[in-house]
Amino acid sequence: MDNEISETLFGWRIIGKPNKTSQLAKFSLTAEERGICVDLVKQFFFSNKPLGQLLLKKCESQLTLMPQKTFDKILFICDSVLSGVGPLSVLLESDAEEISASLGIVRIYEKRNGWVDTQLEITSPAYLSHVANKLAASCGRRLTRDEPVLNAFLSNGTRIHVVSPPVSPVVSITIRKFPQVPYTMKRLIQSGLISNTASTFLVKSVASNPILVCGNTGSGKTTTLNALLATLPVNDRFVFVEDVSEITLPAHDNKVRLLADKNTSHSQLIYESLRMRPDRLVVSEVRSEFEVKAFANALLSGGGKTCYSTFHASSAKEALRRLRLLGFKKADLDSIGLIVIQKRIDDKKTGKEVRKITEIAKVKNGEAKLLFTRS
Repeated sequence: MDNEISETLFGWRIIGKPNKTSQLAKFSLTAEERGICVDLVKQFFFSNKPLGQLLLKKCESQLTLMPQKTFDKILFICDSVLSGVGPLSVLLESDAEEISASLGIVRIYEKRNGWVDTQLEITSPAYLSHVANKLAASCGRRLTRDEPVLNAFLSNGTRIHVVSPPVSPVVSITIRKFPQVPYTMKRLIQSGLISNTASTFLVKSVASNPILVCGNTGSGKTTTLNALLATLPVNDRFVFVEDVSEITLPAHDNKVRLLADKNTSHSQLIYESLRMRPDRLVVSEVRSEFEVKAFANALLSGGGKTCYSTFHASSAKEALRRLRLLGFKKADLDSIGLIVIQKRIDDKKTGKEVRKITEIAKVKNGEAKLLFTRS
């Protein structure tokens, strides 16, 4: 049992010299301390007595004088692995935008520095599986060989994505954290994502033009769409069609959220949304032929005042070409209105990753007419 506890709850280590300013330093253990932790957790499972009482009894029985600092650290770590996810909880509470955890070094994505190695190293597949199942359970889900993929949200809005055997050799966890306060257009201007002129144009256009926000993975398409939607009248009725809940409009109370699952498809929900009298229909992302056709139908039927969605494409011209390949008729393309292209690129001057809106185009006669461009 000792080995099982060690692998499942303590299958990690803090590498390098502990940095006192890093919260991960609290989880740095010597080999002796790790052994004490494993034994203490085992005793807890058998007795269910308070950890402090068990550790004090252990010290007394072995005539060991343990420094208070060590005593407190061992209690803290044992409590953390039993009630939470151990050292990974530190990263969940940090300012990191994304966390990537699999066997080996855990990496985080920081807005200013890009991907950064942490001092946390995962050494056991059992610990990864334990963390993945704890996260899944908090979302009311469970990972099994029949359902090896998890795509869900924690109660605070953090998105959890997990792949596990048999679709992946080992468990891989990707955690994406969203700002508690959604970005506004003003903040997007300040971040350098969009120019003041382009922002003013989009804000004036969003109320009366269907908009498709396109870009590569992680370019911030949803963030931009969210900021644009926040400028719309608070009394408008919104219907969201999503795979997972991503769009947040705190100031808008008249909204309905439809979430696709294995029994109800994304495209089916788009059709159902048209019976719900939306002023604004927001589709999180269109990807398949069925979803594109359903979105086209929503656009052509009016979808209330107008419709919005995101799509994967690197230019307005490519967006239209891909939509055509997925079944969007050329004669219907003008129903889209505006295409916004957003990219995640490496800044050649700083070497850091940046996000920028590079194109805004109007769709006319089935073709993209560029209104704004940015290199």
